[in-house]
Amino acid sequence: MNQYVWAMRIFGVLYLVAALLIFFNSDELLYVLNIGPRFFKSLEEIPIQQDPKQYFWPVYAAAYFLLLAVASAWSSVFPRAKGYFFIHLIAKATTVAGFLYMLTRQRRYLAYGMGLATEGFFLLILI
Repeated sequence: MNQYVWAMRIFGVLYLVAALLIFFNSDELLYVLNIGPRFFKSLEEIPIQQDPKQYFWPVYAAAYFLLLAVASAWSSVFPRAKGYFFIHLIAKATTVAGFLYMLTRQRRYLAYGMGLATEGFFLLILI
């Protein structure tokens, strides 16, 4: 149980940092995600557009990560309460499925592969 508590605390901090980065630095984060495709040319870059829609989604992404930060924090405080764990599990399973779909059915952006690997890693730790 102690490892679970520490994992949830670490996840909580990582999710809070991710929420702040996405909300306040979405352009810079997108630039960083495109560094790999520029050098390796194996997958495509995510196109950077100066479109108002581009600034709509970081609000929702930041809210998602903030929700996971709170769920992780509560899971570390109340490790026997499984509701927070299931919220976390469902969120990770959904993002893994979404990134897998986008990578195989849509464009082959490196960011989708990185998202799939990262979220899959977190899902495996949760299971």
